[in-house]
Amino acid sequence: MDVTSSGFNKDRVLLAGTSTWVGKIKVRALYEDVKIEDLKLTQANADVEDSVESVCLYKAEAATTDNLIACTTLDDNDKAFFDDMNYVIEEGGMKYLYIYVNSRAMSNAADGTADSHDKIAFNIDSTAGHLTAEGVDSQEPLAYGNKNGTTEAGEIVFDENNNGTYDEAGEDETAVTKAFEVAGSRISAVDLVSSYGTTSLASAITGTGVYNVAILKVTNEANSNTTATGESLKLIIDNLVLNVTKHDNAMTLNSTNPPTIERIGGTQGAKDMTYAHGIEDAGDGAGEFTIDADALMGTDAYIEAGDTAYFVIKADIDTLDSATGVVDWIKVDLNQLDGAADTNNIDWFDGYNGTSNTNYDFLRLDYTSVDGIKINENL
Repeated sequence: MDVTSSGFNKDRVLLAGTSTWVGKIKVRALYEDVKIEDLKLTQANADVEDSVESVCLYKAEAATTDNLIACTTLDDNDKAFFDDMNYVIEEGGMKYLYIYVNSRAMSNAADGTADSHDKIAFNIDSTAGHLTAEGVDSQEPLAYGNKNGTTEAGEIVFDENNNGTYDEAGEDETAVTKAFEVAGSRISAVDLVSSYGTTSLASAITGTGVYNVAILKVTNEANSNTTATGESLKLIIDNLVLNVTKHDNAMTLNSTNPPTIERIGGTQGAKDMTYAHGIEDAGDGAGEFTIDADALMGTDAYIEAGDTAYFVIKADIDTLDSATGVVDWIKVDLNQLDGAADTNNIDWFDGYNGTSNTNYDFLRLDYTSVDGIKINENL
């Protein structure tokens, strides 16, 4: 199982009701042409069949009729069984089989049975009947290898750790594909922008006072998923952690007038954030602006499907460095879009059960950080 190629080397969020490539199987034949007769993909996480409409194999990474090998469903035993595939691999050749999952919607409809946080990931193991093949010329069935580090005629062998050596001791299965975690809503883009509408970042620091230091942009991907009562899902921002750096600790922010966040065009007004800056003692001026958004921002933390929300962050600069010729500055970044639960920049709920479900503490986009815009002092 190829888990290193682009597109297959990272865990992802799978939006319920959509389809995606989840795995890439590398197969090759030695000694003679080989026909794969039957194949069972094992789902690594139990009881996710409600979230999977079908599992398909393609001979190229394009979901066309010409490329389709077969489709099946995921059974109650967490297996996707491709019976009578009869797929031939030429001797000396190497091919890739691509695993494509069509997920179910999340809704109040009979087939809208996808569940938040179901994790889809597959591998192939050496259980009897999970992979059957035979030589085309010899018509002899292949058997699982003896794990002696060599690839011999008549053997089916695995490279579980993807190091290029097959049939090593303990290698009786492929690697597991990266995980695709189901959600009824999904953040599809995050950015830090210079302006939105009539709201813009400060162009420069000209003295002490309150400045617009960041504008956060969050997009909830379009979808048709609903709650159990048929209401359109709204993505809910849970916790926000914004990474702040500034000129060293000679430049300070007002401890009695905390930073604020406000949804541009929202209804709830500006809300205080917490400024955590314990490492300022090291002299680098770094810290974090944080807020429990769903608790403090009310409906302004909710984003409709297909909508983009913009939030302006303000900070009160209390003192500037008095040294001659020193340029004070401040910058807000998103350093950990896929961080741990307590450091991830954006934690969120998919909205199916409001905020009562477990949140998602990762975004799993193509990027893991966003560089903000540095605001410098005008001397």
